[in-house]
Amino acid sequence: MRTVSAKGFAHANETEQASGIEKTMVAVVFLFASGIFDPSIVPKFGILRINDLFMITAAGFGVALQFTRLVGAFSKLSSRSLVVVFSVYALMGLSLLWSHSPGTGIPRFVGFSLTTLWTLYAATRFSIRDLLQILLITFLSIALISTLLAVAIPDLGTMTVAAHKGDWKGVYEQKNTLGRNMSLLVTVSLFCLIYSGPRGLAAVSLTIGMLVLVMSGSRTALGIGLLGMVSVVFLYLRRRPFLIIGITLGACIGGLFFALQTIVEGNPLLQLQGESLSIFQTQLHFTGRFGLWQFSLESMLKKPWFGYGFDGFWKVKSLGGQTVDLEGW
Repeated sequence: MRTVSAKGFAHANETEQASGIEKTMVAVVFLFASGIFDPSIVPKFGILRINDLFMITAAGFGVALQFTRLVGAFSKLSSRSLVVVFSVYALMGLSLLWSHSPGTGIPRFVGFSLTTLWTLYAATRFSIRDLLQILLITFLSIALISTLLAVAIPDLGTMTVAAHKGDWKGVYEQKNTLGRNMSLLVTVSLFCLIYSGPRGLAAVSLTIGMLVLVMSGSRTALGIGLLGMVSVVFLYLRRRPFLIIGITLGACIGGLFFALQTIVEGNPLLQLQGESLSIFQTQLHFTGRFGLWQFSLESMLKKPWFGYGFDGFWKVKSLGGQTVDLEGW
């Protein structure tokens, strides 16, 4: 029978404690990387929001603490991959030289570098199961806090603009941010529910995540969430190709049936009208997006190679900022 010395037992406890600290740090970075804290709740510090400050601190600490592991992770990449990775960093950094808004571009570039390097650390440090558990707990907490805000303090937790009044935004500045994070939560929850993971927690987070996703009123996020869930189901059925083929054919036949029905009835399936789209007589509005898309494409064609510098377009009134105001964003 193998025995453990007192010194070895103490070292094991220190390892467990370090692992717990690291998991907590990862959860904090996930939390603030999600864009938490509406500026109306917590004021900005100059050009930085409170979550930017926490992100820089936590991610910087993690990258510095685990730098040897990052070196180890880099050693697993081919030389070509390393050239591509650091070329992206170099191009973004150099673009600050011709950016029209270097004051906001520099801290965002630092944040981008820290968070992507930190992502490499997290992916090589933890198992998939650990990362999924951290994601579930973190984003379930966001869902619960957002629900509490939306119900108890609707002036803070819901949208107040006329077009989206009453839609939940929770701890975020905009409802689409809440919806985007909930689409991630429901996808991860279903993955844990079907595969190995904390299934009880996954069932709860899937239910709450779907509720908050629907209440956010973000159609884009709802579509992405449903697409993510369908992808997980197809992944589960990958060893049953005939079943996948049957589901795909059924969906195609159903779509063709509805399309033919609308054509026969003289009601086009998709009908574009100005800045809205009619699907089965249901009107979808794009709230100024068409104008922004057209303007963006025209601006891209003017500077197709080097652009306007990192974070130097929408912040400047004479460039994209003025159009954002005109379109009512």
